[in-house]
Amino acid sequence: MTRLFYRILANTLAASITNTFVWFSVTFWVYLQTRSVIATSVMAGIYTLTVAFSGFLLGSLVDRYPKKTSMALSSLGSLVCYALAGLVYITTPSQRFADPASLPLWLFIVFTLAGALVGNLRGIALSTLVTILFPEGQRDKANGLVGTTTGVSFLVASILGGMVIGFVGVAGMLGGAMALTLLVLVHLWTLTIPDHTDRRAGVHTLRLDLSGTIRTIRQAPGLFGLLFFQSFNNFLSGVFMALMDAYGLELVSVQVWGALWGFLSLAFIFGGLVVARRGLGPNPLRTLFRVNIVTWTICMLFTLQSSIVLFAAGVFIYLCLMPAVEAAEQTILQKVIP
Repeated sequence: MTRLFYRILANTLAASITNTFVWFSVTFWVYLQTRSVIATSVMAGIYTLTVAFSGFLLGSLVDRYPKKTSMALSSLGSLVCYALAGLVYITTPSQRFADPASLPLWLFIVFTLAGALVGNLRGIALSTLVTILFPEGQRDKANGLVGTTTGVSFLVASILGGMVIGFVGVAGMLGGAMALTLLVLVHLWTLTIPDHTDRRAGVHTLRLDLSGTIRTIRQAPGLFGLLFFQSFNNFLSGVFMALMDAYGLELVSVQVWGALWGFLSLAFIFGGLVVARRGLGPNPLRTLFRVNIVTWTICMLFTLQSSIVLFAAGVFIYLCLMPAVEAAEQTILQKVIP
């Protein structure tokens, strides 16, 4: 089972690198084209809201269909969206992309956003596979490995994003993304993935099961509180998404900014490896609150002065701790929800 998990993790890592690479690259490119913080802020806001409200639908897909099918749908959806984005790009005069109110620009953004968003199917499927493949006492360490792969995807994607936008351009970025997505699909086809899908009659219907989700959450005392707590943390992350790229790209070149994020992503990898090796302790909830107190304090301090050095130091520590937060949240959810 562990060997299979590593192969699934490698496949998900390749898909995550591709989707993160596209979204990073497009964010860098849009700001450099428009010089509009509003444009990148709207991008981040649309992405965050869409992630929040699509979670019910994507979760229903993962519940109702085999995990391998869900992962394949994720990659196919990304491939189609990136192809549509490429079509918009090659049929639109380049000067129209400099206008933040341009319809072709926002069509391009929406298609790339959708391609990255469909990739969230894999994240949901992977969390359920951790529950299937590992007993309760080992899930925190498995979740730590998932956090490590997230860090690796950020590292590779940020460096690639900066370099590709700086030296190759958007067309090369989309071509590379589509090629990598095809490779991921081919590798996924070779995997035999276990499944606990409910196969009752009529269960394979695609619908927004909001009431069923709420009933499930109510069965676990305190879970609504944890979800609101997660929402507050995600709000902070959304603020970061909206402002950090515009901030950094005013201080350094896109190549340096991408390389800096590659370095900072080492912190996420390190934090994930620590959790994978040492776990979260006997009380993941206590660990979650303690780590969040530290991260909130850091967020108040590294923004006091406009400095790329202060930014790098603060974000490095912040990213070191984020895998513990993510692993704790997933471990608690996997314990209280079948």
